[in-house]
Amino acid sequence: IRITALDVRAKVIGEGANLGVTQRARIEFGMNGGRCNSDAIDNSGGVNCSDVEVNIKIALASAMRKGSLTRPARNKLLAEMTEEVGSLVLSNNYQQTLALSIARKRGLADIAHQSRFMTALEARGLLARAVETLPSPAALAEREARGEPLTRAELGVLLAYAK
Repeated sequence: IRITALDVRAKVIGEGANLGVTQRARIEFGMNGGRCNSDAIDNSGGVNCSDVEVNIKIALASAMRKGSLTRPARNKLLAEMTEEVGSLVLSNNYQQTLALSIARKRGLADIAHQSRFMTALEARGLLARAVETLPSPAALAEREARGEPLTRAELGVLLAYAK
């Protein structure tokens, strides 16, 4: 079933799948008072967990090559780290959503900084606003004049570029 952002009768959308909601719909929903992150934010736990696991395995690879750590010992160590890895992942996810909440709360106070950031990325060939569904400089100026800051979905895209 597909519906438009304006037909959603919820205040918050938490996306459990990639591209379950289009970026345009996330933005429209956000501009009409809804709260919706990008799918990359809502689904970052699994990716973050895999990243942490891979980084730990890379860190342990040297000891394995030298023979001072066997594969069974490494696997046991990884299993023992499960809870700590989970805590790190949850903390990272919390910090990402907190960053979005703070940026959204600051709203128009930061829009000039956000505009300069997008312009700097474009100048380096790192950002295509149309591809990322980000407002053009003219559209951003219009939104600022109407008192409409960037949505959480748009801020999520900028957060990814900032990282």
